[in-house]
Amino acid sequence: MHIAILDENVADRKQLERLLGREADKRKDENGIHYMDSFGEGQSLFPKRMSYDLFFLDGSDSELGAYNFAIELCNGGVTSPIVLCSAIEGYEISIRDKCSVPSNILFLKKPVLKADLSNILDRAEIIFSKLEPTIELRHLKDTMYVRPYDIICVRLDHGQLLVSLSSGETVEVTDSISSLTGSLATYKYFIQASKNLIINAKYIEKLNMLSVRLKNGFEAKISPLGHAEIKKAITHEPSASGLMDGNSISIQID
Repeated sequence: MHIAILDENVADRKQLERLLGREADKRKDENGIHYMDSFGEGQSLFPKRMSYDLFFLDGSDSELGAYNFAIELCNGGVTSPIVLCSAIEGYEISIRDKCSVPSNILFLKKPVLKADLSNILDRAEIIFSKLEPTIELRHLKDTMYVRPYDIICVRLDHGQLLVSLSSGETVEVTDSISSLTGSLATYKYFIQASKNLIINAKYIEKLNMLSVRLKNGFEAKISPLGHAEIKKAITHEPSASGLMDGNSISIQID
């Protein structure tokens, strides 16, 4: 597990590192080694945010400062547990009164006690074990992280690699279609319909021998081989086991 600590106070950072190191030694036979990186300010941490499985953010200086940064992390694709550490009396209650707190944000009182830290790590590990995977989409201005099943299709169009999302957004990405094919290969509901097209089976609306239409209105020509691969996936053949996690798909097949 890779842990990021964000605290302007060097002494507090070192103390938390020591406590986490002791917890890591206690837990090494259960869940491996904990790696820790410490940061004094959020600007250094944010670009590296997707490298970490757990965050500890100091919230002692400003009631909403650490919380707002935690929300920035979440908006930037982080789904890992984020622990807000604060010495402010009633900090968690005050935040919850003002905000709708995401389920991956936890609270820890400072000064940090060993028993409290052990308990928060137990809770964080439960959250981490239930995390939904994300796919990295690098585009010209930024990097997005999306859930695999929110990708409708990936297509190469006049040299542009376009990813259509369930939100209605289409993103031009700088990745190659082969790299995205590799990222999506784990998920059996993605089908290589042609060399320039990957589609998500759950969004297929109509299929015939020469074309496929998706629920967002996109239509594309396909080869007989592509047709066979799609049909194999949507009829739940063994090679497509796990398709849609058991959910049924209603498709018009001509």
